[in-house]
Amino acid sequence: MKVLHIFPEFRRGGAPVNTLRFIKASCDSLVHIAAGSAVDVDFVNDFRPYAETWDVNLTKPSPGSFLKLLRRTKEEVPDIVHANGKSGMFYGLLLFLFLPRDTRFFLTLRGFHDKYSGMKSRFYRFLERIMARRVEAVICVSPSERQHYLTLIKADKDKVLIIPNGIDVHEVELPSQIDKVCRNFQVNIVSLSRTSPQKDLETMIRSFEIAASGRKDTALHIMGGLSHGEEEYQKRIYDLWKSSSVSEKIFFWGDVKEAGNLISNFSIYLSTARFEGLPTAVVESFLSRIPVVGTDCIGNIDLIRDNETGWLTDIGDFKDTGKALSKAIDSIGSKMESEIIDNAYNEALQYSIENQAIRLLALYGL
Repeated sequence: MKVLHIFPEFRRGGAPVNTLRFIKASCDSLVHIAAGSAVDVDFVNDFRPYAETWDVNLTKPSPGSFLKLLRRTKEEVPDIVHANGKSGMFYGLLLFLFLPRDTRFFLTLRGFHDKYSGMKSRFYRFLERIMARRVEAVICVSPSERQHYLTLIKADKDKVLIIPNGIDVHEVELPSQIDKVCRNFQVNIVSLSRTSPQKDLETMIRSFEIAASGRKDTALHIMGGLSHGEEEYQKRIYDLWKSSSVSEKIFFWGDVKEAGNLISNFSIYLSTARFEGLPTAVVESFLSRIPVVGTDCIGNIDLIRDNETGWLTDIGDFKDTGKALSKAIDSIGSKMESEIIDNAYNEALQYSIENQAIRLLALYGL
C-alpha cells in the first residue's frame, strides 16, 4: 500500500516531524511519499531512507504547485492521500477531483483554528465541511482540538477521530555554541517556538521580563525558525526584543536540529501559544522531566493541569504568565516541582510512537 503525505513544507516541527515519526515506525508495512516545500534540505534528507520526497511548495495556493503535485501523484498513483493542516486540506481537496475514485483520503488537523473573519471565515469553513464529507476520517490529535473542530465545522462526529501524535525523546547534549551560553546562567528557560503569531512571542518576551527582573542568573532560549509569510511579525518581535530591559538574557537560536531531544538540558519549558493541536514540545518536556509553564490554549489544556502537571496561564496575559514563570523558577529543586515532574512524566507515557502507528495502520486497514 502506498501513502502520499502532504504538508506545507519540510521544516523541523509540527506536522512534518510527526509524519516522519510515523513513517519510520511503519515503513515495513507501507510505501511512503512525503510532499512539501524543501526549505530545510537537511531535514528532507532525514526522510529519504524511509520515504520518497517531493519538493513542492504547498505553503500557499498556487496553480503551478498544484499541477506539479497532480502530475507526480498521477505518476505514482497512491492508494492513500493523507493531508495535514490547512494547506494539506486545500491541496487534498483539489487532488480528490482528479484521482481515481478508489483513492482513499484522510485529514489530520494538527492545530485546527480559523484565523479569518467575515466572508473569508465562511468560505474557509465551507471548504473544511466539504473536505470533512470527502475524507474517510478527520483525525484530531487531542480531545480539545476535536471539540473545537466539531463546534466550528459541524462535521459528522463519527468521522472525527482522536489519534494523538506519537512522541519519543532521545536525550543529547547541547551544541557547543548553545552550551557555552547556557553555562553563564543557573536557570535556563527554553521554548521551541517558531516566530509566528500562533506562538505569541510578544507575551513570551514580556512575561520573561517580569520573571527575570532582579535575576541575573536566568536566561530565555527560543528555538524555531520563521513561519512562511511572517516577516512583518518577525520585525515586530525583533524590535521588542532589542528594546527589552532583559534583551541580553534572551537568545534566538533559529531552527535547531532535534531540538526536542535537547530539552533535558534546560530548567523550565515555556509555551505562550494561542492554539495548538497536541504540543509535541510539551510532551517532550514531560518525558525529559522538565517542568512546563504554558497557556490554557487548545492542546495545552489536554496536558497541563495547573499545579499538577505544570503551571497553566491565561492566553495572551504576560503578567499572569510572568507570575507563573516566577513561581516555576522559585520551585526549582522543591518537593512541589518533583511531584509535578513525576505527574507530567506519567501523563506523557501514553503518547508513544507505537500507539500512534498501531491506530493509524488500523485506520488504513492493516
